[in-house]
Amino acid sequence: MSKKLRLLFSLVQALFVLAAQGSFAQWQLPLSAHGDEQWDARFLPPGLGYRNLSAGSSSAIAVNGGEVYFGGVFSTAGGVPANNIAKWDGHSWIALGSGISGGQNPGVYALAFNGSALYVGGQFNNAGGISVKNIAKWDGSTWSALGNGVAGFVNNIAFGPNNEVYTVGNFGTGHIAKWDGTSWSGLGGGVSGGGSPTSPTGLFAVAVKGNDVYVCGNFNKAGTVTANKIAKWDGSQWSALGGGIAQTSRESINSVAVLGNTLVAAGDFLSIDNVKANRIAAWNGNQWQPLGPANSDGLSGTGAYAYDLAVLGNTLYAAGSFTSAGGQPADNIATWNGSAWTGLRSESARADQAFWVIAPYDSAIYVAGSKSSIGDIVTNRVAKFEGGEWSGLGTGFDAASLQAIALNASGEVYIGGKFGSVAGVNASRIVKWNGTAWTALGSGLDGQVRAIALRGNDVFVGGTFKNAGGAPANNIAKWDEQSWSALGNGISGTGAQVNAIAIKGSEVYVGGQFTGASGVTANNIAKWDGANWSAVGANAENGVDASVNTIAFASNGELYVGGSFTKAGSVNAKGIAVWNGASWSALGSGITGALQSVYAIVSNGDEIYIGGRFTAAGGSNSNHLAKWNSVTRTWAPIGAGVGDAVSSVNALTLNGNELIVGGLFAKAGDLTANNLAKWDGNQWSTFGSGLGGENPSVLTLAANGEHVYVGGQFTTAGKKPSFKFAHWQGPTTNVKDERQPFNRPQEFALKQNYPNPFNPSTMIPYELPHAVHVQLAIYNLLGEKVRTLVDTKESAGVKHITWDGRNDHGQAVSSGVYLYRLEAGEFRMAKRLVLLQ
Repeated sequence: MSKKLRLLFSLVQALFVLAAQGSFAQWQLPLSAHGDEQWDARFLPPGLGYRNLSAGSSSAIAVNGGEVYFGGVFSTAGGVPANNIAKWDGHSWIALGSGISGGQNPGVYALAFNGSALYVGGQFNNAGGISVKNIAKWDGSTWSALGNGVAGFVNNIAFGPNNEVYTVGNFGTGHIAKWDGTSWSGLGGGVSGGGSPTSPTGLFAVAVKGNDVYVCGNFNKAGTVTANKIAKWDGSQWSALGGGIAQTSRESINSVAVLGNTLVAAGDFLSIDNVKANRIAAWNGNQWQPLGPANSDGLSGTGAYAYDLAVLGNTLYAAGSFTSAGGQPADNIATWNGSAWTGLRSESARADQAFWVIAPYDSAIYVAGSKSSIGDIVTNRVAKFEGGEWSGLGTGFDAASLQAIALNASGEVYIGGKFGSVAGVNASRIVKWNGTAWTALGSGLDGQVRAIALRGNDVFVGGTFKNAGGAPANNIAKWDEQSWSALGNGISGTGAQVNAIAIKGSEVYVGGQFTGASGVTANNIAKWDGANWSAVGANAENGVDASVNTIAFASNGELYVGGSFTKAGSVNAKGIAVWNGASWSALGSGITGALQSVYAIVSNGDEIYIGGRFTAAGGSNSNHLAKWNSVTRTWAPIGAGVGDAVSSVNALTLNGNELIVGGLFAKAGDLTANNLAKWDGNQWSTFGSGLGGENPSVLTLAANGEHVYVGGQFTTAGKKPSFKFAHWQGPTTNVKDERQPFNRPQEFALKQNYPNPFNPSTMIPYELPHAVHVQLAIYNLLGEKVRTLVDTKESAGVKHITWDGRNDHGQAVSSGVYLYRLEAGEFRMAKRLVLLQ
């Protein structure tokens, strides 16, 4: 018997003992609708979260071997549960055991590596279940205490030449202490004085150079020596560094760092020891000096200050709140190479926020800041700056929203919107996904993507951008799998943008909000023939009189155009019109409603489906959704439509003969359908509990067989995290069809899953003789619930549910034996299944 089979056999034996004992752990989880297991759980939010209500905060960053550790006050990192400390490995977030907790307002304020050991300071009394006091050590797998710790919170940590651990903060022993590996000791009485009720005495930062220990903070004495806010300990006594900052001043020194043989101090000051220095200065051992020439030194801007310093090689990195470094524009981060400043900023995503902490590694700079986004890049307080661009840190998108999705013949998905990265891949505003891996399209675009269309290997992209792959491209560009190219001089006009692209043979039509195409007057719609742009319609027939939101070709070659216009050429056309290659026509009386606009069009033979925000089409009531027959030239509603008066349909796609509808709505017909539903020609069905979050909506759709891809403004899919992008695999759910007879089961039953063993997913069948509340869940061998698959009332019938081998947090579970347990009324049954990775 192989080692793996012996292990499985022993696990099965343990499972039956556990089942006989009936020990199943329980806890409260959100209710999920039947079908929610078919939503992909991989697209988690970036950055830090606090109790799932708001962005967390980070006060400390440390980098080791390319892995970035963040400490602060948060409960999740990238959607993964993590108590106040977590690691980003470049592609995913990982918790450090059960993290840091305990005490009043627990949090991590300091992180520092000594070799492979991570030292963590802050305000807490528990590290991974170990009793500690405000400081602990993580060795890569376990937590440990440093003696009895310190009796107050720790702000900063540094190491001496003999691996001594120096900690500073607000605690006894003069706010500084040394750990020698066995015991704690003070340093000559530490610092004192200079405090006030609103700004108590304490230390903010520490740096070590040889045997010298430098500290800064709020004090006016170090040992018995007068020292204003900065001082040095040489191993036996304290000394001042010049006159420091006068205690009558409200200025401060927030950070110190050693650059070569020089100590650098930064904070909120305009001079130090009577030497003019804008927020940052260097100590050469005898006197203070500004960093940079007179009148253009240091960091400046309205209300400017420096908060953190870091050193990598011969380069000093500064973070804080400033708009200029050495006279150069800077978005709150900058570098100093020993002789000159470089201000760091991105033209495509301006960082209008303060950064509290900075950590460089290789060509990347990691920061933690005060806001949840940088420009249109969602970061949730932590971000990476590399190659002149910002990106968030997460397994999903750092998107404000996703607005365009297209599928190629191989099933690969192209996604565009407002984002800088996905799963650690730098992908400015556009990316390709093959189902397992993300691929950037060169260096991407410098602005928002609103439309994508495919022709063979060519990807046409429209939106609001000026450059594609670093080359000029006004709002429209093409990717040929190797490089970007412009389409002439592109699309122009005040506030110009491309909202839609449709392709017929060699011709590319674009719609949006613009007045020109490569110098040709074109009113909101234009055609590219591969070499030149032209208007759609001449003179009075040129284009439409307001924004175009969507365009699509019918099977007969006619071009249908939807938007918020009232005229197409000289023809009255409310929101919808058709171009036959020579002239414009209205579609009956068009659409009506308080805020009439068409956002989506899709063609199925002679039938043209439109969605938008309207209450009637051709005079017939149709809630935001209608069908035009191009042969009979008549309108018809689609069932009872979707939503209410304030709802909208933003996206449509055909999957075979089935119409998938996305937008802003809570009902499809009489079914609860959160922003996504399917119409099969007779009835509605839903996608589990749909898309959720704060003010959620679907903006774009694509489908292929049982795969449905969704983009928009949402944060959950099937009541689990899915940040702005979601993937459904399987049939739809919740179809109401009382006309369909079925063989009602005579008794409750839980069937054996198949396949078994399985990888990566398995089907679990069960039977219900009457309507009843059903709970079906997966448990591990400790009796702990791993995944809730069903927790809702279900009608009678033969049922099945799929488990994808992931837990309730979307994480893949390890190989082994698991129980699946059905509870339906008084019925209880459990069976085993085996997952083999």
